[in-house]
Amino acid sequence: MKGDPDWGQHYTGYHCNPYNGITSVKDGFFDKELLDLYAPKLKSVLKIFGMLDSKSLYSFASIWGQLYKRELSSVINVHNHYTEPRHLISWVHFVKVPKQKCFYFYVDGQKIYPETQSSSDIIFYPSYVMHGVDKMTEGDIRFVVAGNIIKIN
Repeated sequence: MKGDPDWGQHYTGYHCNPYNGITSVKDGFFDKELLDLYAPKLKSVLKIFGMLDSKSLYSFASIWGQLYKRELSSVINVHNHYTEPRHLISWVHFVKVPKQKCFYFYVDGQKIYPETQSSSDIIFYPSYVMHGVDKMTEGDIRFVVAGNIIKIN
């Protein structure tokens, strides 16, 4: 559970790709189901963006799930996922969310709420884009899976 008092609390699970040099597989744990579910979609998005070619190799840096409960008053302050040039694309899969649009991009000091954030929607955006999540004021839970696509080679 996230304990930062400025962000409220939410439940999260974090999965780093063991093959990108960030971490290693421990105790034989490797979440193949997550990869089987998301890898084909991520590959199709790279193709749509014109980034798939025979010279480049892409992977995910991390995939994580976040479960928010309204009574925990979770807020995710404005941030981005760009920590180095190979971090290219971030994404959010809105698995089960309330009608309230909580996710926003932060542009010129204003919150911009994308229309595409209903249950089952998935969005992709450059990793350097500033974004955040508002506190839930409706619904009981909000569950999302998010991740980052990186260029390996």
